[in-house]
Amino acid sequence: MARPPSPSEVAWFARWLGVPGSRASLPTGFDAAVALLHPGTRAVVTANGDGPASGPTYVGPLRGDLAPEQKRLLSRLLIALADPRASATLASWDRTPHLHPQAPLDLATRVEADLDYLLVGGRVSSLVWTTWEPRFTDPQPVTALWPEDHAWCVWTDPRRPFTVLAGSEELCDRVREAPVLAAAPLPTG
Repeated sequence: MARPPSPSEVAWFARWLGVPGSRASLPTGFDAAVALLHPGTRAVVTANGDGPASGPTYVGPLRGDLAPEQKRLLSRLLIALADPRASATLASWDRTPHLHPQAPLDLATRVEADLDYLLVGGRVSSLVWTTWEPRFTDPQPVTALWPEDHAWCVWTDPRRPFTVLAGSEELCDRVREAPVLAAAPLPTG
């Protein structure tokens, strides 16, 4: 069940995004991060075999998304990690900011940056891809998701060919062990 997000989570997300009109950066302050490559994405390295100083560059389809099997596995993993009583927050890219959002996004708080986002609160189990996205006839993607303790964060910028999972080394190691998630290295900042 979705509910309005807590004001502290809205403030955390707004600080992360920065000032209105700026492009959101990758999540920071985590021990480790991986890029979950969207279908058709590949790593590009320089001619001498070394990637850029910050790591490989990923090239893939614009406005990509995780594949259905990636969403299913990642949803199960995040539900298993989460305290079933704890709250979480979901940010969904609002592709149609001029329209009134359909339920449950009618409870959302809007955060404006380079893109408009609608934030809702709930349990992780009600906000992961497998339970969130089927609610909508017009796609309303999971753009960011994090638990209230900020132990991890999932972030999909719709203009990047990968989804970021940031958290502990242990979590990122578990994700790298699942071939279907197509996890690749990503520097943390």
